[in-house]
Amino acid sequence: MKAQAKTMQGCAYELMQLGVARQWAMPPVHRALWRMGIPIRPPLYADSILSTVVEGVVLAGFWALGMRLIDRDSMSTGLIVGSLVFGFWLAIFNRWQMVRLRRRMQLPEWTVILSLTESKRQEAQSGPRE
Repeated sequence: MKAQAKTMQGCAYELMQLGVARQWAMPPVHRALWRMGIPIRPPLYADSILSTVVEGVVLAGFWALGMRLIDRDSMSTGLIVGSLVFGFWLAIFNRWQMVRLRRRMQLPEWTVILSLTESKRQEAQSGPRE
């Protein structure tokens, strides 16, 4: 599990070498997950539907919590539904932004990035060639 997380981190470094800004290649949440050994893809190459749903639920939770702290009444149905709509809207917008950035920068497919990282890791393990 840790080795896979290191591979994902290596892929993020490959993206940075291709000109992707650090905040897009390896945001703080991803770095924390990689340190814990969770192999999650960089956001530019995340699985679209699953990551959008998870991101929408997380954003909706934080939005509902913020609204709850401001309102202090109760968790009304309107607040929950509004938070879910807002969270998913932000997640869909973020996914669109990632796809657009990938196309604009003409980034290679995920398998190419992964194979580059794996070949560099194998070279580092085998040592320098003479």
